[in-house]
Amino acid sequence: MKKGLLFPLFLFIALASYSQKIGATFGLTSTNVSKVSIVNRITRATETVETNPGLGIRTGLVLEYEYMSGITLGVNGLYSTKSYKYNIASEEIIEKFKFFEVPVYFGYTYTIDDKVGIIYNFFPIKIYLYGGLNFATGLSGANLSPIKPEDGILVIFDDTKTVDARKEIHYAKTNPQAMFQLGFLVGGLRLNVCYEFGLSNLANDEKETLKTKGFNFNLAYVYDFKQKRWPH
Repeated sequence: MKKGLLFPLFLFIALASYSQKIGATFGLTSTNVSKVSIVNRITRATETVETNPGLGIRTGLVLEYEYMSGITLGVNGLYSTKSYKYNIASEEIIEKFKFFEVPVYFGYTYTIDDKVGIIYNFFPIKIYLYGGLNFATGLSGANLSPIKPEDGILVIFDDTKTVDARKEIHYAKTNPQAMFQLGFLVGGLRLNVCYEFGLSNLANDEKETLKTKGFNFNLAYVYDFKQKRWPH
């Protein structure tokens, strides 16, 4: 796991050194998986199951560099929790994960301007669209049954194969995801919705296919310390 953190940390530090804006964000995650198949942790038989999204949180730092008017390059350093649910043999199973995430994105911000200039000068509203990659590293996780929480199974992110799913489950420690973010901002206050989908298989077991997907709803405040906040 420690090795898996090196690249996201290096990427975050390298891009942060060029940032012009810094802020904090907090949001909710709604995560599901594109699940083609899953291995029954008791029988080891491969089964196809329906999954349902679970909720989590996402919080951390926002750092951005404005390349030119409206063109922005950004990087975040985030801690997130994610979960999803499925049923096997009438038993509901919840899988919960904790990630360190480094989204790197590029996009355009459009300023809503009016002819008179009242909105632009006194209450500037901007709309932005970003796209990029989220480099997520698994920290820890668990496979739980709400009925029998004592029977929970540890999820380990270490790129080794699962030998006995009744004792522990092994998932890939890196989970790159494509991301698209749409939002608006007033001054430094931002509200956005982000859709992400996994580009690699989270499961190490060749019998399983797990790719994350889901929405994030985020509120952030970003301070521009190199330029004046309000235009004149």
